[in-house]
Amino acid sequence: MARTPSPNPSDAEVADVFCYLKRHFEVKDVLPDELDYIYILESPHVYELIFRKPLSGASGENFSRQLTQGTHTVPFGLYHREEGNLPLPTALAKIGVMNICPFPLQSKPYGPGGSQLLAAMQDVLQALNVIRGSQNFDTVHISGWARKLKPMILTDFRDRLHGIPLSEPGSGSHPEQRQENRRVTSTTASGSASQTREMTSPSQDENHPPEPVKIRACGTFAEMFVNKLDDDGEIPRQLRIIRPRLDHPSLWTE
Repeated sequence: MARTPSPNPSDAEVADVFCYLKRHFEVKDVLPDELDYIYILESPHVYELIFRKPLSGASGENFSRQLTQGTHTVPFGLYHREEGNLPLPTALAKIGVMNICPFPLQSKPYGPGGSQLLAAMQDVLQALNVIRGSQNFDTVHISGWARKLKPMILTDFRDRLHGIPLSEPGSGSHPEQRQENRRVTSTTASGSASQTREMTSPSQDENHPPEPVKIRACGTFAEMFVNKLDDDGEIPRQLRIIRPRLDHPSLWTE
């Protein structure tokens, strides 16, 4: 960055730093076109930043192992690398993963290559660690950085949730659902066929509307942010929160 962030930042400075971190250290969500379930995690860690996919390290191995009943142990994120060619197990095909914060909240993923960043942004990284340790979203933080970064993280997560292209419950089709053509013969009052025309109709049976996509928080941090959006009425109606929360995948056991 051009200069060291100040200890008492303005709103504009906090917004600039947030955009900087997201631009250079973002790990994008994994959201397949067909979704049944989205697991919500805290933030990327070391291997996630290396591969730029969520759940790319040991937690990802455990995640894949548990959801495939032990048949696959490749970290979940590695199945979704653009340059990869790993066949995606059926059990993982309709699974999405999102982080609340798109860049790391801990210092370790930024180093040693990020040592210059660490030196220049100590106040910011300390604030991110304070936010990570929050037990209640409405906790008032002494740090100006923590006070102002937390709602920005929430807004960014909300915007990404609302950006998922999902159909309304009961609409009967996905917005990008393929259409099928069928030929219909119009009949005159006397019963003779007058013309044949093509009509386009959804291929999905409108009597069986899509189920809401299920989302589930993994860990107390993710739960805190999901609950905050739910309390504010900001969870899209196409999504259904599954409770209780799960532990972080690193803690999942048989």
